[in-house]
Amino acid sequence: MSARTIFSVNGQPFFPLGGQVHNSSAYTASELETGWRALEEIRANTAEIPIYWDLIEPEEGRFDFSVLGKMIESAREHNLKLILLWFGTWKNGTMKYTPSWVKNNPKKFKRVITREGVSTSVLSSHCDTNLEADTKAFRALMEYIKRVDEKEQTVIALQVENEPGIMGGAKRDYSEESEKEFRNLVPEYLIRKVQENSGSIINNVWKENGGKEKGSWEELFGYDAEEFFTAWSIARYIDRIAEGGKKIYDIPMYVNVWLATEWDIPGAGYPSGGAVPKVLDIWKWTAKNIDLIAPDIYARNQKSYYDFCNLYNRNDNPLFIPESSIDESNSLNMFRAIADYNAVGFHIFGIESILDENGSVKSSARSVVNSFKSLSSAIPLILRYQGTSNIHSVIQEEYASEQRINLGKYAGFVRFLQLDPYTHLIDPGAGPLDFHHRDQIREERGRGLLIQTGEREFYLLGGGYRLLLYRKDMLRAPLSVFYSSDFIKSRSIDYLSVEEGFFDADGNWITARKRSGDESDYGVWVHPDVGVVRVVLSEE
Repeated sequence: MSARTIFSVNGQPFFPLGGQVHNSSAYTASELETGWRALEEIRANTAEIPIYWDLIEPEEGRFDFSVLGKMIESAREHNLKLILLWFGTWKNGTMKYTPSWVKNNPKKFKRVITREGVSTSVLSSHCDTNLEADTKAFRALMEYIKRVDEKEQTVIALQVENEPGIMGGAKRDYSEESEKEFRNLVPEYLIRKVQENSGSIINNVWKENGGKEKGSWEELFGYDAEEFFTAWSIARYIDRIAEGGKKIYDIPMYVNVWLATEWDIPGAGYPSGGAVPKVLDIWKWTAKNIDLIAPDIYARNQKSYYDFCNLYNRNDNPLFIPESSIDESNSLNMFRAIADYNAVGFHIFGIESILDENGSVKSSARSVVNSFKSLSSAIPLILRYQGTSNIHSVIQEEYASEQRINLGKYAGFVRFLQLDPYTHLIDPGAGPLDFHHRDQIREERGRGLLIQTGEREFYLLGGGYRLLLYRKDMLRAPLSVFYSSDFIKSRSIDYLSVEEGFFDADGNWITARKRSGDESDYGVWVHPDVGVVRVVLSEE
C-alpha cells in the first residue's frame, strides 16, 4: 500500500512527530512551559495541544482567543508546528470541557438519556441546538486561526472533538428525538454502502440479520443496531462541524479513537459510537469532511498493537497515531508502525511526564525519548520512501538475538547487542562500538529503521544493534575458510564509506563523522545520539 500525504507545510509533505500535553495543560501559557521543554527533549517538530470550548467562549457569543494567540506565538518561538485538539461536545465520551452556560441549561442543550430515563453528562448528538452551538464556536476558532496564522502555517491540522461517543452505561441515546430516528428506516446511502462492501464487519452483521434491503436499525442490524446507530449519528454530527470549519479554513481534520476489542462493552468499556474497528466503515461513509480516523494506541503487547495499526491503515484512511504511551514497548512499536504500516505521523501522550521534577528525562522514559530522537534525524528519508519496500523496521522481538532482512543483492544480518534484554547478556562478538558508547550498549532493547536508498546505499537509525551486509552470491558460494569464521567474515565487508550525519533543512545529507577500522570491523552500529548512519558498499 503506497503512502498518502495528509499533512503539509507550504505545499511540501510534512511528517508530524511529537507529543500531546496533558488534558488541562493549555488553560494558561505558564502551564505549557513544561510541555515545551519536554518537546525539545524529544526533538519534536509538532505539538498537540487542546483548545477548550469553555475557555474560548466563557459566555455565549463572546469569544476570547488570547491564550490561543500566545500558544501560537510560543510554538513559533520553539520552531514547532501545532495540531490543535478541539475539546467541544466530547472529551473521552463526556461533556467535561463544555462551557458552564451549556452545562447549566440541560433543557436547551439536551443530554443523552439512558434506557432507564437517567440524564447523563453527555451531550446528545440528536439535539440541533447542541450542534449549532458547537459549530458556531468551531467556526469562530477557524476564523481566528486563519486570520493570525494562514501565512505562517503554524497550525497544520485540527482534531475535531476528542474520543467522541457515549460514556456512562448507555449504548445510545433514549431521548425522544433519538427514539424517533432509531425507529426510522436506515438511510438508503448507508444500506447501499453495506451491500457494496461484502466481507466487511458491517456487511457480515447485516447478512446475519437477514440482509434486508430496507428496514429500521434494529431490523437490519439486530444486537449491534444501537451502537451502529450511535456511530452514524455522531459521525454525521462531527462531519457537519468539520464542514463548517473547512468552509472558513481548509486544513486537515481528524477524529481520534478510544480503542476497543470485541469483548469490551460499548458505553462502559469505551465510548459507544466512537470509531472503533466494528463501526469504522460507518464513520468513513458518513464523515466525508474528516480526513483521518486516528487510533489512540496504548496496547503494550505487539500483536494487539500491530492489529490496530493494520485495521486503521486502509486505502481510504492512512495511519496516524495521535496518542501513544511513553513506555519501552512503544519505543519499539513506533518503528513498526512507520515501516510496516506507513504511519503518516506519530505522537506520545502526556509529554510532560517524560521529565522529573528537575527537568531531566526519567529513566522509565529514556527508551522512548531515544527512539524519538532517532526518528527526528531521518524525517526527510521517511517522507521520501514512505509506503515503499525500502523501509525496514529493526525490532528486537521477545528473546530474539538477531534479525535478517532481504535487501536485494544483499542479505542484512542484524545482530542485537543484548542477546537477552532481561539478563543484559551482551553479544560476545559485538566488539567495541567506539570509546563514546562502550558503556551504553547494555541500556536498551535493539530497535530502529533500515532504509535502503540504492543498491549499495543504506541508512540506519535507532540503537542497540549492529548490521552486517553480505552479497547473497558470496553466501551461496562453496564454503571456504575465509567465510567459515565470523571473526574474519565481519571484517570482509567492503565498505566504500561509513558516515555519521544528519539532514539539513532542505533534506541534504551532511556528514558529521567518518568511521573505519575498529569502529566498523564488527558491523555498522548506531546509537540515538549519533543520529543517522550512512553506509555505502564498494562496487563489485
